[in-house]
Amino acid sequence: SVQVGAGGFIARSVSLTSPASARLEFSWRAALPAGGSFLVEINDGSWKTVFSRTGVNQATWSQESLPLAAYAPSSNMGVRFRVLGTGAVAGVDQVQVAT
Repeated sequence: SVQVGAGGFIARSVSLTSPASARLEFSWRAALPAGGSFLVEINDGSWKTVFSRTGVNQATWSQESLPLAAYAPSSNMGVRFRVLGTGAVAGVDQVQVAT
C-alpha cells in the first residue's frame, strides 16, 4: 500500500485495450478531518473527479470498482489519487485496471 498526505498525489498513465468492460479497481482507507478530501481523478484531456470522500475516517480497507468505459478508448489515460486538506491522509492499495 501507499500512503499519501495532504497536498500529495499519485498519478499514472494507463492504456485501455477493452474499453467497454474496463474498470479501475482499488482499495483505500483514510483519515480525513473536516475539510479533508480523498479524490480519484481521470484525465482524458482534462482532470475529472470520478470518486471522492470528504471528512470521513475509514480505518478499514474499502474496495471500489469504477467503470472506465466513458473515458475510452485511450492509449494514454491518466489516473490520479489525491489528498487535500490539513492533516488529511489516505492509503491506496491493490490498484488495477480490470476488464
